[in-house]
Amino acid sequence: IAIFKSFFPSIDLFNGAGAFLQVAFITFGYILAGFAASTLVSGWASEETSGRLEVILSAPLTRAQWLVRTGLGLFLAITLFTGLLMVGIALGSLTAGGDVTTPIVGTVVLGLYALALAGIGVAFGGLVSTAWAGEVVAAIVIVTFVIDLLVPALKLPDWVHQVALTSHLGQPMVGVWDPVGIAACLVLAFGGLAIGAIGVARRDVAR
Repeated sequence: IAIFKSFFPSIDLFNGAGAFLQVAFITFGYILAGFAASTLVSGWASEETSGRLEVILSAPLTRAQWLVRTGLGLFLAITLFTGLLMVGIALGSLTAGGDVTTPIVGTVVLGLYALALAGIGVAFGGLVSTAWAGEVVAAIVIVTFVIDLLVPALKLPDWVHQVALTSHLGQPMVGVWDPVGIAACLVLAFGGLAIGAIGVARRDVAR
């Protein structure tokens, strides 16, 4: 308990399910959401890498339109994934007792993180190549996890931890939100979608 207190001094570990979830689940949750986003981005990218896209583009549809429509579909899949997580958190919180609403709403942060990663993957796919879009997202998830794990353990400077997007997402399971981090996730998601559309349109022109 003393170790947990040193990492999370502002959290009452005995105050309901939210505190336990913030300490024990949220890091795993970021990894789960991150690799889910990586898998979904890989599935999205496979339309081009497998050759199916050429068949789709035989209809009156540009690559930029394809990217925006399928990118929004990707975001919808992440939303559904987040909904399933919320159901699971709800069931777990009900058995633990205490405040149930706060951890359920806090699960939204995992979806926002996944949306941000998906936006990065779509931007990379549009600007560079869809062949490595999923792998790029997976690499970001791994680097983020390493930063979150090692910075407190090695007592590295705080600015190193600030590099990780997860350090700007607050402690949502106990109701502590970081508006800057939430805004950053949305900008990365929809900004990435826009950048990907512009990039894939330019790749079309280059051909």
